[in-house]
Amino acid sequence: MRASIKVVTNIEVDTLKTWFHFFDFIIPNKMIIKADRVKIDKEYSEPEFLQVIENVIHNNKFSITYSHLVNEIRVSKSAIVHNTFILSACLDLDLYLEKKQSIDLLVDKIMEQCGVSAKVSILEDDFWQNMHQIEIYKAKGRSLKNIPLKKDPRFNNREIVNVEKMPGYNTYINGIWAGSA
Repeated sequence: MRASIKVVTNIEVDTLKTWFHFFDFIIPNKMIIKADRVKIDKEYSEPEFLQVIENVIHNNKFSITYSHLVNEIRVSKSAIVHNTFILSACLDLDLYLEKKQSIDLLVDKIMEQCGVSAKVSILEDDFWQNMHQIEIYKAKGRSLKNIPLKKDPRFNNREIVNVEKMPGYNTYINGIWAGSA
């Protein structure tokens, strides 16, 4: 299982670098940069990675990621909301639980300074709280008992899961996460 941490914020380059440096307990072996319709997927190099942050921070849309095995640290910026960034980390659940207190302090600090919203979840729970497709439930052998259903707005003869009735569904307003908790 993996834990997901997401922070929506309005930040500067130094905060982006702090986000990546905080997770120095992960020794990255891969970096992925998506900007200006170009995707670079290569071996991690810290000086190059930090330079990329400097270069793309003013782009309308980008995503910068480094990873090792199942652990992934990312900063992205949506073209929908200017100067708003999503700081995210997907960590092995045991690693997250080990580092939880310091991660919570970092998220609190960012939220105090320039945060918009923040969320920590278990990826599997997040997946099921936001899954509309009944077929996926059936394929995975999951019961639909007590799962709220509604007519599919695109296909009236079909039902889908009413995720808006689920306790942890995600919703986005103008590109900013504003999910239920």
